[in-house]
Amino acid sequence: ELGCGIGDQTRDLTNRGASVIGLDANPEIVAFAQKQQIANATFICDKIQNLSHHEVFADGIWMGFLAAYFPNFADLLQLINPKLKPGGWLAITELDELFGHVPLESKWRDLVEAYYDLSLEESLYRFRSVAHVTSTLVRLGWQIVVEKTMDDDEFSFMGPAPQLVLEAWRSRLNYMLPRFVARFGDQAAGFDSAFLECLESSEHVSLSNVWFILARAPQ
Repeated sequence: ELGCGIGDQTRDLTNRGASVIGLDANPEIVAFAQKQQIANATFICDKIQNLSHHEVFADGIWMGFLAAYFPNFADLLQLINPKLKPGGWLAITELDELFGHVPLESKWRDLVEAYYDLSLEESLYRFRSVAHVTSTLVRLGWQIVVEKTMDDDEFSFMGPAPQLVLEAWRSRLNYMLPRFVARFGDQAAGFDSAFLECLESSEHVSLSNVWFILARAPQ
């Protein structure tokens, strides 16, 4: 599992009979995962870019909310291909349109679009990734077995956001707002409150979608 975090998904996979190697670059998170002593699970603290340094050879690779951090998805496939058995599987969960929520004033939508474009230009993140990922997989000979949109209470909901969802968004915006300010200065002032008002609106509609792909590697 790439980007395994605290190991909750790792536990779900081991409960279904898998032996799992979880990899994450955050030492505190990996330490927490190790303390859980999940049966049939091993955790490695390292960057995905250093995957070649480790003795890993897997039947399948699971990644949640990671693909978009590789704007050129072929770069990630190049890292994992040597670690995956021929015909092995790749399971990807990812989000398109993180800030795809309405009603939102046009100036804020324009700011979001500029942020999307800048993140892609700087090779930091691809906010619209599903089409790029699927086309890359097909181009490189992978077989897409499953492709679908998933229900999600935090990103793909209609109507006013529940309190727990609002709290999660407040934390996310507090983390991301300095990035907006660094890139757009005074133009970004007030975006966080405007976005939260959008989520709280009775007319709120989400344009975001969480998608899932299961693909088989070329033989």
